[in-house]
Amino acid sequence: MKFCACCKNMSDNIKNYDVFVENVADLAHEKFREIYSRDNNGSRMKTTKDEAWIKKHGTDQSDLAKLRYYDVPTDWQKERWYGAKEAVDALLAAVAAGKPLDKDFVEQASEIVHKEWLKRNCDRAREECKLAYADLSEQMKEKDRIFVDAAIEEYGKQRSGQYEPRDVSVILLYDKEGKILLQHRSADAKRSPNCWAFFGGGIEAGETPEQAVRRESLEELSYVLDNPRLVLEQRFSWGGFESCKYVFTEEYDVSKELILGEGQGMDWNNYAELEKLGLSDHDMEALELIKDHIFKK
Repeated sequence: MKFCACCKNMSDNIKNYDVFVENVADLAHEKFREIYSRDNNGSRMKTTKDEAWIKKHGTDQSDLAKLRYYDVPTDWQKERWYGAKEAVDALLAAVAAGKPLDKDFVEQASEIVHKEWLKRNCDRAREECKLAYADLSEQMKEKDRIFVDAAIEEYGKQRSGQYEPRDVSVILLYDKEGKILLQHRSADAKRSPNCWAFFGGGIEAGETPEQAVRRESLEELSYVLDNPRLVLEQRFSWGGFESCKYVFTEEYDVSKELILGEGQGMDWNNYAELEKLGLSDHDMEALELIKDHIFKK
């Protein structure tokens, strides 16, 4: 099914086609991760041919269950993107034709996703995956439906204006031993669920980066910052949008109690422990740039 030009010009329904597809791919990947956690003992090992990824990680084995969409090897990221694009194209064509996004649409669009997947992967697909969509097991069909469900969910968000790109301010509290405090995000977090990340969040309208980081510190840790130091302004891409992350640091005052207000946990970590936590690439890049400021040699 080819995507008609008129659908791409539906500015009243979506703000940016490319961003829409990226967001759907990201959301679909998180839905797959939920399945891996439930059915694959929290693991989904895949071999990658992404040479840059292999060089960086020292292996051609990637665990898709542990990696967020923007951190997976490019060959597997591309597969998510293709599935998302096919679902988005089907959705926009249906909207342009005035058709409801109901169960019949989900099945029709899922069949398209499956047909296109077979065109790309027939030579390496398992026999049970080479069947026509109607003949697939329910478990196999669900993998195609994931992309369509993600497209419908993202379409609803964009129409209601739920998602807007925002710059963020984060705080890295560090102690005298050179350890930093990280947040273990909750399982239902909209972005990066169940992952380790910096404390902080989006800068609200009218706020400066420092005002935002002070507010976030109070909301997430009940901690009043004394003199947060801005050490890095980092551009990064998330959900297809370019944003800026303002990284602040401050030495932890042990006389103040830390009370977790957001996420499922927190922990102090030295630099050697960070790799196993699975931080995002842009978080690791930030830490690499400022490690001499925080971590003891």
